[in-house]
Amino acid sequence: MPNFRLNQPITFKEGTGLTIDQNDIELYVRDHTGVIFSIGQAVGSGSNVQFNEVTSSKIIIDNGSLILSSNTISVRLHKLETLVFQII
Repeated sequence: MPNFRLNQPITFKEGTGLTIDQNDIELYVRDHTGVIFSIGQAVGSGSNVQFNEVTSSKIIIDNGSLILSSNTISVRLHKLETLVFQII
């Protein structure tokens, strides 16, 4: 598992139907930091999870070495190697 160090803090903010245990706190991720996101409904393999609307904007972390954008996570491991994960 890769270790990420952030030059600037990251802050998560709650929204309608989303609860975050580290809400509105600047996290520097110098040490292992867990953040729990809760959506107020069961998400087990037999659950029927429904969202009214999901929106996001592109989040670029550490000069583009980690990019979170809509349904894609891109991780640049080296200057010439990038992994892209698409969330379906």
